[in-house]
Amino acid sequence: MEYLKEHKVSEWIKRLDNNDMFVPRLGPKSDEDFLKEHGFFGHVPVDRHTKRFLFRTGILHWYLKKNEKNADVLKIFEEDYEVFKRAIIEFCKTFGDNIKIGKKEKIKACRESRNI
Repeated sequence: MEYLKEHKVSEWIKRLDNNDMFVPRLGPKSDEDFLKEHGFFGHVPVDRHTKRFLFRTGILHWYLKKNEKNADVLKIFEEDYEVFKRAIIEFCKTFGDNIKIGKKEKIKACRESRNI
């Protein structure tokens, strides 16, 4: 709190976005979630559920095969938070171009047609 008494919140957010290690931090997942919610969409919060999803769907294997051929998956699960972030971002850049988010009316009509 002392830091925020002396600096602007907007300055702290910008420094947090630039991965400045000399500003107060919330924790890896919380930092990413906070920044994403404040419009910095290059940030992805990763938790154990996200890690398992990326592993089970093959997205992690796809990413590692493409970018980090000699990586040990078990070590990545235990240590490397950044690999999961890069895998999600790369997957979305590669396969997410055709995804459109429609208006609420269209989404509602889609749900009704599927009886959701």
